[in-house]
Amino acid sequence: MRASYQIDYEDLLEAQKAGRRLFWLVIAPSMGAFFLLGSHFLMGQSWRSASISGVVFGLVSAVLMPPFMQKALRKQYETDPSFQERQELAWSDDGIKVSGPSSVRQLAWSEIRRWRETERLIIVMKLAQPGLIIPKRGFFSPDDLAELKRRLSDAA
Repeated sequence: MRASYQIDYEDLLEAQKAGRRLFWLVIAPSMGAFFLLGSHFLMGQSWRSASISGVVFGLVSAVLMPPFMQKALRKQYETDPSFQERQELAWSDDGIKVSGPSSVRQLAWSEIRRWRETERLIIVMKLAQPGLIIPKRGFFSPDDLAELKRRLSDAA
């Protein structure tokens, strides 16, 4: 065991903020492009009309998405028992293992696409989705944190 922690709501909010960059840089433009192409080709709108529709769709999404995402995050935190439980983190040559009373998650090093460090967290990305949220406060020593970061850098 190299770390022991319980994820709190503030950890989830910080992870969500870190993930917003992915949303605005990748997902939102993709949705806008699909809406633009769909409006033009499927509904027969002119490119100008379809462009206006795409911009309106993007602006409406920018205003409406954050409150819905916050509400969904709060519901997830309140209903998922693993957030209320203490998690134990360990790693080996095979990958990372997080275990708690009701769940065990394993992530092979080869599944890690990238990772991000915030002031409070290590966020391990599996494809474009957060695979693990690891609060730094749970590490038993700075050496353990440094070793995990080194292994993540080698894997990603």
